[in-house]
Amino acid sequence: REKRNWWKEEFSGLRVKDTSGKIKKEGRILEIIERYEDGFPKIVAVQWNGLSSLEFVLHPSREELISRGLTFKCPICNSELEEPYDPLGENTCPSCGATLWKDSRTLPRVEEPDEVLKTYEKLNKENYNLGELVETGKLEEKSRRGKETKSKFKGLERINWGASPGARKLLIGEYFTKTRLYKINQPIVAQYLNILRRNRGLSIREVTEKFPENYRHTVGHWFRKDFGGSIPVPEDISLLNDIFGIEDDLLRALGKTALKFQTVKTSINGRNPGDFIEGLNDKELMKYLEKLYSPTKR
Repeated sequence: REKRNWWKEEFSGLRVKDTSGKIKKEGRILEIIERYEDGFPKIVAVQWNGLSSLEFVLHPSREELISRGLTFKCPICNSELEEPYDPLGENTCPSCGATLWKDSRTLPRVEEPDEVLKTYEKLNKENYNLGELVETGKLEEKSRRGKETKSKFKGLERINWGASPGARKLLIGEYFTKTRLYKINQPIVAQYLNILRRNRGLSIREVTEKFPENYRHTVGHWFRKDFGGSIPVPEDISLLNDIFGIEDDLLRALGKTALKFQTVKTSINGRNPGDFIEGLNDKELMKYLEKLYSPTKR
């Protein structure tokens, strides 16, 4: 595969599809705030229909590694658990023999990759929360603590999407998706939530009743470890924190999201949509688009 020079590529105006929650929405990249060493975006500002957020971007070369990067450790001896949870068998630590996954005292410790923690910590120190929706102007004016900050977002509200550099990427099918940051097996989440629930002395029905009415047919599936089980979406985690009166490592990890870069694959004929517009200037590109999308005269 040809290596791309990310430093020379433009991303402003590129579409972002949010598939992390119950309601799907679309936004656009406003500006790159920080890049990886090779120039690929690491932190970006995204506009969502009048609101904006800072988002963490997974590097394509490390996407799978980070997504599968949660580490589970024995709460007794702190050794890493290669197989964190067996929903059908006994769960004991292979190093010290301690019983696991029985109650809150035997819950494994959960650790996130250092590079993710450092990124979040850095933004928190600058008084920004990754993924938090705020008015676009507030990214320019103030941090969430109300202190004046050095603006990294000058001119974010003045982008002309039609003329944005990301327009060409949109045409060839490149965009970002906003998804849950970590991939984790559903039975692990179900057992974790069941232990937190029992620790609070709550039945599944009682937990369900603490959620809005539209959750009535959803919450019960979070506690199932069979094929009918599901995982809470990131926006549900704050509600679970309130109900269980706890903000622990796994819930914190489940609440995190990231952007993933989606790009077209080369066709079987060896060409992709980008081949047809490569080298076109803006005027030629507009003529090409008009030819594609203008109604045919009869």
